[in-house]
Amino acid sequence: MNKLNSILAVTLLAITFTSCKKDDEPVLVIPPSDGSILTLNAEAAIGTGAANSVFVDLSADEQTKVLRTSWTLGFYSGSDFKVILNNTAGATAKRIEKTDLNAVTAADFVQSEVALDLMNPNVNEFVKIDDPRESSILNKTAIAAVSAIESENKVYLVSPSGGTHTSVITAETVYKVRILRKGDGYALQYAKLNETTFKTIDIRKDVTYNFGFVSLDEGKAVTVEPQKHQWDLVWSWSIYFGGGGAYPYGFSDVVFINSLGGTQAGEVLSSTISYDDFAAANIASVTFSGARNAIGDKWRSTQPATGITARFYVIKDASGNVYKLKFVSMGVGGDGGERGKPVIEYKLIKKG
Repeated sequence: MNKLNSILAVTLLAITFTSCKKDDEPVLVIPPSDGSILTLNAEAAIGTGAANSVFVDLSADEQTKVLRTSWTLGFYSGSDFKVILNNTAGATAKRIEKTDLNAVTAADFVQSEVALDLMNPNVNEFVKIDDPRESSILNKTAIAAVSAIESENKVYLVSPSGGTHTSVITAETVYKVRILRKGDGYALQYAKLNETTFKTIDIRKDVTYNFGFVSLDEGKAVTVEPQKHQWDLVWSWSIYFGGGGAYPYGFSDVVFINSLGGTQAGEVLSSTISYDDFAAANIASVTFSGARNAIGDKWRSTQPATGITARFYVIKDASGNVYKLKFVSMGVGGDGGERGKPVIEYKLIKKG
């Protein structure tokens, strides 16, 4: 480098450092969106099940699509040590009363104990999945809370797709897993059922996210949800429930709110007040819920296939912004939409 270039490099370096924000300078605050119309890129897969889960951040007008089969286990980043299964891929689990992963073999596998029978459903099937009837995804998980006492943490057989209509569950498709605490995080031991050695993945807790995620098929940690304060709701296919909670059921177009991130939602019937007329003065009449399934499947009807029902929702995000939100089309009931590309409309009615 010649002398002139050296002088220029030093000058540019000095400019870079002196342009850093000072402590007394104001932080740039981006105002929340006034609202928008979004076409969600859920993408139709086989039949009516969307290929993607789509996370929506109303205040940023952003959507994040994630292949819903891209992960198997989610590790909670909060104070509890809990692990969730991927209901959006139909993942299932069966506890084995052993603590040695290598001692678990194909002899421990019973197909009916791992596969979720969606053709002949009954209430006893809920033990194989994270119970979708609960207000929180953490309330009743198929995998028990991870104990600080290592000997209490048993081995589980996990099928990444045990609860789908198209999956074929055999010993070759099932994993054996054992989860331990490691510091303030987790250690995941896993192997295919017939393997005699196992691998370990360490998962640290990152409090900016609700969960850390792992794909057993990929054998690594993967990114799924946006940061916990950067999404409000997610649209997906998922194992949900039918018959008023009598049995697990594979639902297309189900919507969950970010309850762990502080989102709340309330339902308003259009017969009471129209979406267009609803304003900030009407917020007090809304009963907000922090339940994950505050929206769920109530917004639409596919059996009978009449499509979008006569209601809309009021969403309060973690920053206190309040939006009214309606579903515009979904490709059912002659609404002019496309299955797998639902359209939502929302408007800010109160800034947080």
